[in-house]
Amino acid sequence: MLLATLFLMVNGCVTFHDTEPPAGVAWHSFYEPIDSPALRSFMEASLQEATALLGDPSEPIMEVKLRRSRKRPAWRHLRIAEDFSLTERVPNTSGDVVIYLGVDADSDEIWFLLAHEVVHVLNPAVKDWYMEGLASYFAITFCEERF
Repeated sequence: MLLATLFLMVNGCVTFHDTEPPAGVAWHSFYEPIDSPALRSFMEASLQEATALLGDPSEPIMEVKLRRSRKRPAWRHLRIAEDFSLTERVPNTSGDVVIYLGVDADSDEIWFLLAHEVVHVLNPAVKDWYMEGLASYFAITFCEERF
């Protein structure tokens, strides 16, 4: 079977089209948006508290986009990661930030993950161990106050 597949690939019968993301497309557009008023409100409250405790963001924030790190149906064929939690600045924009969450909106874990990632919104470029600890500590205390 392996030899047959290799033979067909070499002869051009089997190809893998569109397995890499198109150039120039923002990463967040490949992933499912989270449209939850409760999560948006929680995110805004946690960002306000994180800013009060830790200071203003390193760069101005225009919009924070929430994404479930699961590929949209149109992009299922792409070989890109899923089910991760991460915060990133959108390249070539004036202050947009994306928070990717690796669990579904109805998961109990989403609140902690969202509060954790909000701390990274303040400076997404810092990825050191102490920033992870600070983000986790903030998430624990913020969630304990609310639940």
